Amino acid sequence: MIDETRIKEDFNEVDDLTAICRHNSSWSRGEYPELEIGKTYKVTHIGVFRSRTEIMLEGFGHKGYNSICFDLYENDIPLGHEYTRDFRFLAPYLKEMIRLSSPYHYAEQLKGGTICGHLRSIEKEHGVRVLLAVPTGSRAWGLESANSDWDVSYLYVHKPEWYKPSNDSPHVIERVFDDDVDSYGWELKDALSYLEKGNPTILEWLDSSSAYIVNPPFYKRLREISKAYFNPNNAL
Repeated sequence: MIDETRIKEDFNEVDDLTAICRHNSSWSRGEYPELEIGKTYKVTHIGVFRSRTEIMLEGFGHKGYNSICFDLYENDIPLGHEYTRDFRFLAPYLKEMIRLSSPYHYAEQLKGGTICGHLRSIEKEHGVRVLLAVPTGSRAWGLESANSDWDVSYLYVHKPEWYKPSNDSPHVIERVFDDDVDSYGWELKDALSYLEKGNPTILEWLDSSSAYIVNPPFYKRLREISKAYFNPNNAL
């Protein structure tokens, strides 16, 4: 069991995470015979460390489990491995190290974690999955001032049943949050049609030096495809 001091230093308390057990053993942490493979558990705490991530589950006290044995979900949206890059889940002692060594980077990462939370709320509200989310506007170019807001652009996909020919629902999602975060999302099918025409905005997103959310297989494939549709006249 993990003592209270280590919980405070290593873990973040969470409300919206669940975990489906895929393996009840971990080569680095031993056997978990108390867990049932295929069962969904509520996650109460999570800590992302340098080389691993640990979670604690409701009903099992303060026992830590290696996250590699689970598929994690936030508001029923699968996280893949993205949670390992989410600043919200980074172990508190590592956050403090970043804060002391690089205050500016800490502020950027802290805001990035908030933005990830906003995007997850959009996923839940609209029943979509964000595949790529990047900073845009002044912050994407390093031209921001102390009063600049945070512009976030993203690509998303609906559930298969949404893609019926008779569906005339909006193909964009716009949301302005109270903490100066402005978000704008393009539905994937439309985004691909823009890419086919050499739309430079999509290319700029794909060439971003940072991302709030990224689905690696999707991002890799789209980057490969984009090379065939670059249009220098449109870019100019």
